[in-house]
Amino acid sequence: MGDPREQQTELGPLVSKDAVDTVDKQVRESLQKGAKCLTGGHKAEGAGFFYVPTVLADIPEGCPAYDDEIFGPVASMFKVSQHSGDLLGLTCFVQIKDIDEAVWRANRTRYGLSSCVFTNDTQEQERFIKDIEAGMTFINGISTSEAQVPFGGVKQSGFGRELGDLGLYEFVNPKTVYVNRL
Repeated sequence: MGDPREQQTELGPLVSKDAVDTVDKQVRESLQKGAKCLTGGHKAEGAGFFYVPTVLADIPEGCPAYDDEIFGPVASMFKVSQHSGDLLGLTCFVQIKDIDEAVWRANRTRYGLSSCVFTNDTQEQERFIKDIEAGMTFINGISTSEAQVPFGGVKQSGFGRELGDLGLYEFVNPKTVYVNRL
């Protein structure tokens, strides 16, 4: 964690103290309602608006990590499996029986900025890309923002796109003109 202008920085600060406090409140409430913290789960010590990278699992419905967008370094993990068992030794609260249920759960949120799916099955990858209602879908990686590609969500995660060629259209107001020659 550090100054985003420095090459070695991997995680920059949040936008404000209020943003850090909001993320911390969302994580604490999720933990109080039964989510399990695998790593992190607290504000960073020292100066700046930093929150320690956090991974939550066993996330029950009705808590912020399940129902809300958390604008900080917090990953909410849900296991999707065709069989019962453990994921890296962790038994998750949300056991999803198949890909249909995974897509249904992903789409039942009122948000849709970005989705991350981890699978090596190409048919599953194609299904998630096609059917998850999100402005961005990342396969086997986390959400990122690159200046060359459009960034934006659907549903209550915003309208339109920024960055990339498509983002330029957000700053123009095209006008159709038709002239009938007499």
